[in-house]
Amino acid sequence: MEYNTELYDSLKLPPGPCIQLYTNVTTHIYPLRADQDKIQNFCERYLNLEPRNPYCTFSAAGPWMLMQVCEYPKMSFADPAGHFAHRWFAQHELAFGIPVMCTYRDHTREFGMVYPFIFVDNPLSMEGGRQIYGWPKAGIDIATTPPEFRPNGPHKVIRIELSPFVINKTRQDGPQAFVEIYQTRPFLSGRSGIAEIFSSVPRIVGGYLTGVSLLLNTTALFGDVIAGYRLPNTGTALGNIRALGDDFQALVNGVQQSYGFFNSLITMLLGVATGRKDPLPPDGRPKLTIFTMKQVRDAVDTKSACYQAIVRSRMTIDDVKDGGLLFDALSGDPTGGIEITLNSTNEYMSTLIELTTERSTKGSEHCVRPFLPFWERVDLSYGLADSQFWSTRRTGWQQQSSAPPSTGARVTEPVKATAGKLEYQKRGSGGALAVAGDRNAPDAVLHTFMLPTDPKILQKLVDRHLNELSGPNIAAKAPVFRFEVKQQYPWIYVLLMTYDQMKIGDKGPFGDNVVAFAVMADYLQLDENGAPQTQTREDAFIQLYTFVGTDWNFVTEYEVYGRLAFKSTLVSPEEAWLKQSAPVRHEVLSVSTPLFPAYPEVASERRGAAAMKVITILSEPNVTFQSRNIQLEPQAWESLKSVGLADYLTAKGTVRTPKSIALKQVRNAIDADHADYQSLIAVPRSFEPAETFSESQVRVRIYKREGFPLLDKMGLAGDRNSDTDGAYEEFDARSLSFTGTFIERQGEEMWWRVAGTDEVWRRGN
Repeated sequence: MEYNTELYDSLKLPPGPCIQLYTNVTTHIYPLRADQDKIQNFCERYLNLEPRNPYCTFSAAGPWMLMQVCEYPKMSFADPAGHFAHRWFAQHELAFGIPVMCTYRDHTREFGMVYPFIFVDNPLSMEGGRQIYGWPKAGIDIATTPPEFRPNGPHKVIRIELSPFVINKTRQDGPQAFVEIYQTRPFLSGRSGIAEIFSSVPRIVGGYLTGVSLLLNTTALFGDVIAGYRLPNTGTALGNIRALGDDFQALVNGVQQSYGFFNSLITMLLGVATGRKDPLPPDGRPKLTIFTMKQVRDAVDTKSACYQAIVRSRMTIDDVKDGGLLFDALSGDPTGGIEITLNSTNEYMSTLIELTTERSTKGSEHCVRPFLPFWERVDLSYGLADSQFWSTRRTGWQQQSSAPPSTGARVTEPVKATAGKLEYQKRGSGGALAVAGDRNAPDAVLHTFMLPTDPKILQKLVDRHLNELSGPNIAAKAPVFRFEVKQQYPWIYVLLMTYDQMKIGDKGPFGDNVVAFAVMADYLQLDENGAPQTQTREDAFIQLYTFVGTDWNFVTEYEVYGRLAFKSTLVSPEEAWLKQSAPVRHEVLSVSTPLFPAYPEVASERRGAAAMKVITILSEPNVTFQSRNIQLEPQAWESLKSVGLADYLTAKGTVRTPKSIALKQVRNAIDADHADYQSLIAVPRSFEPAETFSESQVRVRIYKREGFPLLDKMGLAGDRNSDTDGAYEEFDARSLSFTGTFIERQGEEMWWRVAGTDEVWRRGN
């Protein structure tokens, strides 16, 4: 069942084997003590899903959790032919990993890592990680730290802020302090340090002996593979390491198994130091097994999942370039004087903090200290998954694995369990991002611009995006669906909506700015002979491209409702109102996103993370706003009907409002060009305007970015032009502006199909 990429060609990944390359990744790893019983309970609720997965179960592998702060300077695909639009991008990452043991149905066991808490500062990484592997990624910002002018006190190493979960423009919610890492003053700093000179000699001697023991153990222990939890006992100085206790033994075992590159770390670091470093042979490159819990919220029953999977993938360590300890072994302090503050003012952190032990708490701040923190700089590669166990609410669990590369075949076991309700696991970092339910936004502002286009081109786009998917039904002589563009409305509707008081169910208020491109269509249900089943055509509002400003909206639009959404920055210049009567055209809104990176091949720091301007809306000079009254001026309502908006707006409940239609898809983690699950989601929505609205004229500018499909896909042809940002086309557009209440009901599943069956579409509930 092919994953449909018609709307956005860059959704198609490079041809196999589809390997991602991460170059010069610098990682700081902070092992944190954790409660093994609580980790086991977390595994039961998060991984050992109900209805029970019959293929594998998970258990805690030790009393540890590994916190990692990473910088990825360059993330790219191994795509020498250059088929993929995204050349490369960069990101920072904060991850909390839990070592687990996976027990399979044949009683074999495998050690791996699970990262239920993972945060990134690039939406490309968030989008791809969530869709393919199920990484529960959420957004963060890395805050810069000012210079430290008090060298004898603790200094802040890094501050990580959570991207606002709820943005409300009236309250001006900003980024929340999320994780802060401090390191204590250097040894013998300040007056108190001088006073410690006379008492420090015994500790230095003791630290030296411990450090020598640790160094010997590091060289020998990490040079060999550990079997079980045993440490070598040669009767030499190596035995002194036992003084560090059972914690060190358990930690070394966990780190050794999950970060296997320590097998060759010492050898490689010696090679770096002496200039005699040879690359690892391909077969000898260590691999890290990673398990992810992939889930997609059901649009109909938002407390449930329509799809869940346990995905197994492996990350390969291609090269270890540098690394070491983040503490001085001679100091006798295995924490390195590092303190980590975890802030529980957001719902992401509560479960995470509960897993840790030996923490001090003050209000919403929880302080923990790492044990034997270390760092490394490595090159990594990451392919698609090699196995997954997945289920939908209609099929039950099934197993899928990749065959040897020489065959390229896919092996899928038949369904082993009955269908049943899948509970959506609102745990981990990004599980709470998808916020679904009835939406109600009072005092919303809606601007609508109509861009003229060729309805025949739009129909071809709708055919390839939706109608051609019904091929299996036609072949099977089964009922089918069809969408037809309304020829009387030859426009692309550009909707700009802003709201800050939206309630979603009993949650809120939420706020965001949204730009959407949509087309008006009719919806027909055809019988097995291709004839319409009813004489009445239903109105459909097909939202093709959506640009949003918040993480929660980005994830909800894409994963719950199936709309193709892009995380963006929407900016309205503060001085725009000053220019409303100016005799020159001026910018009133710009939309930028990093999801269309057409960058020149020149070196530039963090080039891949830069947001590029893709849409600009400009006011026309000397254009006065005309206010119209919907209730008192019959011609005003007729004017709205002439452009199709009477089918979208609601006046005293007399107009039938079209449903928003979108294709919802779940990628297969092993073969990302295929989908495991597809459905057509219909969302009843309306905009109830106030009595008046205004008309004006604007200029819409759309940039020609590599991989940016708006102009070609929708047949838009305007005035060609260019500026310092690159080539673009501009369109004169009539603007209709409303204030009112935006209402969007819970979704309906019109049609659905699942891979591994006959792949015929079936009607939803």
